[in-house]
Amino acid sequence: MLDAAPFRGTVLDVGCGPGQVGGYLAERGIRVVGCDLSTGMLRVARRRAPARGFVACDVRQLAVGTGRVGGAVAFYCLHHLSRAELPVALGELRRVIVRGGALVTCTHLGEGDVHIAEFFDRPADADAALYDASTFVRSIEDAGFRVDDVRQRGPAPGEADTQRIYVTATSAT
Repeated sequence: MLDAAPFRGTVLDVGCGPGQVGGYLAERGIRVVGCDLSTGMLRVARRRAPARGFVACDVRQLAVGTGRVGGAVAFYCLHHLSRAELPVALGELRRVIVRGGALVTCTHLGEGDVHIAEFFDRPADADAALYDASTFVRSIEDAGFRVDDVRQRGPAPGEADTQRIYVTATSAT
């Protein structure tokens, strides 16, 4: 999905964590700026890829001008927002992505809200909002994107036992 996305110009790697998705894109010649709320994750990302740019940011209020990036990836981060915040975040992504630019996002599917007390055998304290596929896709469309591709998959060995959804969309308005 990432290889087929119509990225033009700089791409934001939203919720970049340690930077693996942005690294994949950078290896393919795409200019990537990683952004995350976690300063700890940003430190790890900077150590792994000192030549790339990383900034602290909040997807609900990006410090980026309107139509200034060619696309964005948001892998496994939007589920950390409350249900009320999802449209805000998607609207903000639409605002900063140039018309015709790409959004590629993925999240866990399910029902309701969950609390995560352990992650990879370590203590955690996080909440997640799970969506059914049609609700997640409709939210992306409602934010002003045209959905181009939707794929689902089950967990790989060692992953949490959830279905996942991957969506490629183009900023349409």
